[in-house]
Amino acid sequence: MLTTVLMLLFTMTENTDLLNLHQRQQHPQLSDENKVDLSSWIKSLGREVQKQTTGPKFKTLFKKSETLNLIPNNHVITKVATKLNDLAGLLGLNFFDSDGGQIQNLQSISKKKILPILIICPPSNTCSDKKCRGCAILQNSDPNQLAQTTLIKGSEIFKNVVVLSGKCSNCKIHYFPDYENYPQVVGP
Repeated sequence: MLTTVLMLLFTMTENTDLLNLHQRQQHPQLSDENKVDLSSWIKSLGREVQKQTTGPKFKTLFKKSETLNLIPNNHVITKVATKLNDLAGLLGLNFFDSDGGQIQNLQSISKKKILPILIICPPSNTCSDKKCRGCAILQNSDPNQLAQTTLIKGSEIFKNVVVLSGKCSNCKIHYFPDYENYPQVVGP
C-alpha cells in the first residue's frame, strides 16, 4: 500500500506540466472554451497508471465497494483520472483560486526539496549475545554530540547524515552501523 501511495505522489509531483494543461481546461478563460471536469490530459495519465501498475497494486487504488471487475475499461480510466484529479487538489497542486482565477503555473518540484532525512544506525535491533536472549539495543549516542558523515547511496550523495550507535542494556556490547564492539573483560 505504501508503495502505491508513493508512486502516486511522485506521479503527481513529476507531471506538473500535465496538471497545468489539465487545470487550464477545468477553468476556461475565453468565451469559446468549454469547461471540463476531466480533461484528456488527466485521463491519459490515468490510462498510464492503469497500464503500468500491476494487478494487485492497481486494485489498491479502489475501495472494496468499487467492484473493479464489473466496471468497463473506459470507466476504469475515468475513475482513476477522477482519483488523480482529487489527489492533485488534496496535495495543493492546483494553480487556480476558488473563483477560477489563475494564480500561477505549477513549477516542477526540486528533488532536493523532497530528499529524505537519513540517519545511519546499527542494523540489528536485538543483542547478538546468546546470554541476552534478544535484549533490545538502546541508543548510546550523546544527542548533543552526534557524529555526521557524507553518505553515498546509489547515485545520490547525502551530506551531514547523523551516525548513531547503540548498546545492549544487559551485557553492554556496543553496536555501530558497521561493526559490534565487545567490552574488554578484565582478568580475575
